[in-house]
Amino acid sequence: MIFFIYVILNGFERFWIEKIRVNDKIPFLGMNPSQAEIISFLLFFIGIIGCLILYRRDRSGVAA
Repeated sequence: MIFFIYVILNGFERFWIEKIRVNDKIPFLGMNPSQAEIISFLLFFIGIIGCLILYRRDRSGVAA
């Protein structure tokens, strides 16, 4: 769980740092994010999904 919380915070922080930096933009779904912004967005959601999976596993009583 701690790892996934770290991934969420890392993705969040990296996204905002990349907003400050000047990078090449990539046309993606009508937006123009940089590659690093896409990666940080994915990290953020991977962390959320990981936390939800572990939380549900803990609530159901299944041993890891």
